[in-house]
Amino acid sequence: LQACWSAICALADRSEPVDVVTVERELEKQGKRDAVGNLLFDLVTVPLTTVPGWNAAEIRQAWLSRETRKACGTIAAIADMDGEELLAKAHRDLQILGGEVPRKSAAIHELVLERMGELEQICADKVAGKHALVGQPTGVAALDAKIGGWQRGIVSLVAARPSMGKSSLGLSTAFAHVGGAFGGCHVFSLEDVRGSYTDRALSRLSGISSEVIRSCEYNREQIQCLGEAAQKLKRARGWRVDDRSGLDAQEIVRAWRAESGENDTRTVLIDYWQILKWPNGARSEQEALKASMDIFADAAKEDKMAVVLFSQLNRDLEKRDDKRPTLADIKGSGSGEERAKCVIGLHRGSEYYRTPKGDGIDYDPGERQPTEEEFRKRADLLVLKNSNG
Repeated sequence: LQACWSAICALADRSEPVDVVTVERELEKQGKRDAVGNLLFDLVTVPLTTVPGWNAAEIRQAWLSRETRKACGTIAAIADMDGEELLAKAHRDLQILGGEVPRKSAAIHELVLERMGELEQICADKVAGKHALVGQPTGVAALDAKIGGWQRGIVSLVAARPSMGKSSLGLSTAFAHVGGAFGGCHVFSLEDVRGSYTDRALSRLSGISSEVIRSCEYNREQIQCLGEAAQKLKRARGWRVDDRSGLDAQEIVRAWRAESGENDTRTVLIDYWQILKWPNGARSEQEALKASMDIFADAAKEDKMAVVLFSQLNRDLEKRDDKRPTLADIKGSGSGEERAKCVIGLHRGSEYYRTPKGDGIDYDPGERQPTEEEFRKRADLLVLKNSNG
């Protein structure tokens, strides 16, 4: 520190500018640069406004120029990334330089103060009669009450056999984000084409089945309902849909990051896990699913994003009398069980039987047995894992 101050005084005596670059040159001239080491760069945070020649803007420009060249050099030396991955790394590394370099850690008292502020706001919202959640809305009030909504910073997994309601739950979540109170929702519909996805949304609002919408055979009342639903969706903001197929996990992360600012994205829905393109280097489906889950889990934590990953279940459960899903039924269940912090299983007994199978399977113990009509409309959301509560 004494050597740094000596160099600063020498520059000031000669009425030369004082910044990190000129101090570094002066230290080299005095033969003291190696002895100072990285302490020199801490001077950026020292208030030297009283020193002649101080110019914060010039110092930042010099630092930014040096760090940009350094970042570009590091990127140029990477040989084992494909073009898309290299572009993503370059974008992120240079984007960091555009703002302040974030701290890597925080004191526990800072975390407590931040969290208590969030919880106090939620309590105040509840007292005021507002819809208050610690997470992002699922679109299903009972599920929100059970898990507090989709939690930001983690991957939640929704697992079901076909025709159990995964897409309906996804639509419920997306609709709950319209209006901006909870930020935006970005949907990656890897299986549905955009026309089919839009039909589902119109059907949800209008009450007209997707089949009727596609047939274009409407009566006057249905035309009016469809028009009203279309107008509501045209005004909707905070809901983006990407229907590209053949995406891998890295491409999805890059896509949501590229549009998160404009959309204020806080929830990402990915439908579904098993049809993602295998990441580079994966030699089996299990390796591919694990690599994808790791990428989503790391990105969710880094971006403080609620990531909801939809998953298929193995067919083995259909051999059992009790066909409600378990964690072991998830395809690629090893990585799903380990890294997903919340797992929801969807079950509709009416897909297998006309009447409920029995007390405790297709309806809760002690609950009145549903009628055939109630059973046909019933869907159970089973919380198979919840590490957050």
